[in-house]
Amino acid sequence: MRLDRLAIPAFRQNHSRFVPKAYRLWRMSLEDFDMQNRWTIIVSLAVALLWASPATSNTTTLLTKPDQRFLFVQSNVAGGYDQGEPDDGYGLADRGPRTQVTFEWLVKDEARIQRGYTRLLAPSAWNLKFGFELDPAEASDVDPALHFRLFDVWVQLGTKWDRTSLRVGHRSLPYGSNPRLDPEFDFLPNQASLDLGISRDTGVFFSTPVSPSWDLRVSATMGGFLSGPLASIRDLGGESETEGNIDYRGTWLGVVDFSTPNFRNNDVGFFAAVGKMHRAEGALTEIARLGGYWVHKHRERWKTVHQLSVGRNDSDALGERDGLDVLNNVEFVRAPRWSVGLSQTFRLEDLDDRTLEDRRLGTVLSSLSYRLTHQMRVRLNAYVEYEDSVGEREHGVLLQICTGCGLRK
Repeated sequence: MRLDRLAIPAFRQNHSRFVPKAYRLWRMSLEDFDMQNRWTIIVSLAVALLWASPATSNTTTLLTKPDQRFLFVQSNVAGGYDQGEPDDGYGLADRGPRTQVTFEWLVKDEARIQRGYTRLLAPSAWNLKFGFELDPAEASDVDPALHFRLFDVWVQLGTKWDRTSLRVGHRSLPYGSNPRLDPEFDFLPNQASLDLGISRDTGVFFSTPVSPSWDLRVSATMGGFLSGPLASIRDLGGESETEGNIDYRGTWLGVVDFSTPNFRNNDVGFFAAVGKMHRAEGALTEIARLGGYWVHKHRERWKTVHQLSVGRNDSDALGERDGLDVLNNVEFVRAPRWSVGLSQTFRLEDLDDRTLEDRRLGTVLSSLSYRLTHQMRVRLNAYVEYEDSVGEREHGVLLQICTGCGLRK
């Protein structure tokens, strides 16, 4: 016979005897518990609640409004040795971010923040960013030209559709991926022009997803109308001269960028641009571009950018020029204050009916930056050229110190 069959009746018999006995003991303990002990417990609980009441009475829920107005002030001093500059090459920088001061006023719509959504179409943010820049290229380090520039002046319209927005104003072009325009790697707005000749323009900018994996960005702008300095002050023979540079001559530019969302580890995109542009008093130039890019990000440690574009310029002054542009960039962030980057740009031009040889332009730039404080950083930039527009191979080392550059919107 199995032992478990013998154990079950015995367990039931013992259990029937144990349960009533335990219940009787529990009832007897309650009856024996005198009233004094009961009141002792009640008084102790009341004292504990009174002791905790001051902390609870002073704790309130603060219903404060989120920040919706932001003022950013940034200053940058850049200079060092540049082989192509006069005075033995030493002085203020006239390439990359110049010595400048910028002011930015950003306002976010309060109703949009409170609701968390837009019913159909409504303004969601306004931005005004301008700066004053010292440019020794047009005068000298002793009396550099002072430029007044617009960087980002726009109104953003939010929509009820996810990741769909419309901006009207002056801002960066949706043209590929230029590492010199990335806020993570650059301290201040950079005047480095793309192969279009400009990096910012004035017009309408539209962005929307066409699928969960692809975004479409389109812009229709004025072809560099306000991309240069709006006004300049120069010292000519001991006398100051102020001149305005606003001159619209019917230029226009259209850009289409088709890419994956930029929050992914791998960002792939394709772009096209066509238009008629000019620089200052220069001749009008018709441009056409096609290109693509790939950006790879590894967490917060490093990022690479690769971009390729082909196109043609056609102007009355320089004739037709076919061009191939290549951009490569890599950035490393070392914990937690150091970052280092290396970028190279290369351009191959075919000058039709002007020369038997192609023209090759290119620059290799290395940057080492250190974060002194949350809002102050210092960077050492060294560059060497393959060959510039006049056939020289220049090099230089520039020091850059920025304040107010660690803020995030």
